[in-house]
Amino acid sequence: MMEELEKLKSENLKGATYITLKSTEILKSAVLKDGYQKAVKLAKEISEAHPSMGSLYNLWAGLVRSGREDSLDFIERFEREFKRASEILVSKTTRLIKEAENILTHSYSSVIFKAVSKCDKREISIFCTESRPQMEGVKMAEDLCRQGFEVTLITDAAAASLVREMDMFLIGADWIGEDFLAHKCGTYPIALAAREAGTEVVCVSQSHKMVTGGRFGAKEGSKKELPSGCFKVRNPYFDVTPLELVDQIVTERD
Repeated sequence: MMEELEKLKSENLKGATYITLKSTEILKSAVLKDGYQKAVKLAKEISEAHPSMGSLYNLWAGLVRSGREDSLDFIERFEREFKRASEILVSKTTRLIKEAENILTHSYSSVIFKAVSKCDKREISIFCTESRPQMEGVKMAEDLCRQGFEVTLITDAAAASLVREMDMFLIGADWIGEDFLAHKCGTYPIALAAREAGTEVVCVSQSHKMVTGGRFGAKEGSKKELPSGCFKVRNPYFDVTPLELVDQIVTERD
């Protein structure tokens, strides 16, 4: 289990949905094999390894509140409700997408991918940013191409100018606070450009990523992912977008 835990803590390519559900598997095993306190410790470690993911913070905080007797029930309920929320969100996002023709995405969202996959391939055109440095957007473009959709890959830098040609800028979220959402770095400037262009900004997210009172942490990636030289390097994975720039936040609860 420890090898699986360390792999999950260092995971940088897969999104919050995968990491959250993988975390519930590890924590259920920890409760059964090593007890409540060990599970709480591991939940905190996972959350601290991914400080920009609200669902992991809520999983850890909820486990602490559940107490020893109800810990396994809490984890199983959290997992079950998260999976159900994802299913509902895919259906709602599919209906939403059908109202647009040209859609811009940034990074990789399993919910958005599944929602697009259910649409008529003749009715929508998807634009994907590369989403550097991990290039998750390239994988999104490749996966949608294999489904038969018309997909255009663009550089991150081009998104702000091309967003004016879109009907919608559609994103997921990793953490939703009281007045901001955190997503792949680059979301904020695209949202600013979308507001200027009059393009709708829509975020689709499980409510489990909504956090009240928790402390958001902006995770930075390895400097090795960027060119090196006689200069300093910073590699933030996430940025913060004010909710005033977001036209809709769609969750399973709406």
